[in-house]
Amino acid sequence: GEVMFDATCEVRPEIMVPGYAGLRVEVPAIVATEDDIDAAVNAERSKHGALSEVDRPVAIGDQVTIDLQGLREGEPVVGLNTEDWTYEVGKGWVAPGFDDQLMGLEAGAEKSFTIHYPEDYAVKEMANTEVGYSVKVKDIRKKVLPALDDEFAKDVGDFETLQALRDRVQQDLQREAEAEADRALRGDLLKALSERITVDIPDSLVERELDRRTEEFARRLMDQNIDPRRANIDWDQFRDSQREASLDSVKSALVLDEISRRDNITVTEDDIEKDVAQYAERSGLTAAAVRARLEKEGALSRLAAGLRREKTMDFVLSQAQVAKD
Repeated sequence: GEVMFDATCEVRPEIMVPGYAGLRVEVPAIVATEDDIDAAVNAERSKHGALSEVDRPVAIGDQVTIDLQGLREGEPVVGLNTEDWTYEVGKGWVAPGFDDQLMGLEAGAEKSFTIHYPEDYAVKEMANTEVGYSVKVKDIRKKVLPALDDEFAKDVGDFETLQALRDRVQQDLQREAEAEADRALRGDLLKALSERITVDIPDSLVERELDRRTEEFARRLMDQNIDPRRANIDWDQFRDSQREASLDSVKSALVLDEISRRDNITVTEDDIEKDVAQYAERSGLTAAAVRARLEKEGALSRLAAGLRREKTMDFVLSQAQVAKD
């Protein structure tokens, strides 16, 4: 089976882009350390842990089944009243200090206590309020982790030995880190290019990019079944927070468009077809359906402009030399 692992790795070699007057960018490089591999293998091991009931009081890391009631000024608090809820002690999800109150309780125990939420609490409507909690502990279970051996490797995927699993993890970490390095390189390169723009950028272009980002954010909320109009969001503040990034985006687009004009980089019908086919494969639609939707939304020209900028970026990168120590 395919096993994917995430990683972040250190070190940044330097890259120079000749032809753009000493333009330099750095990119994070790629060494998956033994620690990275250990962390990824242990995360996988945790996923394969089995829960077993324990005959002792609650401790950090236990999974407890609880009945929970939360009252504020005598009224039940939404989301804080539930029965037979499985909760991992130590996650700190319920309230500040809640997990401490569970420590040492045995199965069958009941307890009531009050928690004061601090003024800077992340959920605004809970900040600076008091909630009275009643908890009943129904059972206590502990996660038992499998031994790290060849048997474990066979359970995770088609690996004969633990070393074979570790080798795959290393390859996955490497691939992930290389993709991350490439993204970072492109980001740094764009920043360095766009910093060379000295002309004033028309406000209308920045506003249009702000509109696009706001629409995209609203769409992401809707994907999570949240109604953007009811989501208590300060949209003016959201736009302000995106203004600088939007200006950078506009500058990046302008500088790439300028390079593509100067170096005559064009997008062919083949490029568009290939991109549509890739998107179709990822989303499980036919290429014809994807294309029809893009045409209906008038988005083909935007797709072509994006592809042209990507090709331009590839062109600039193709001239880059990696500076070696």
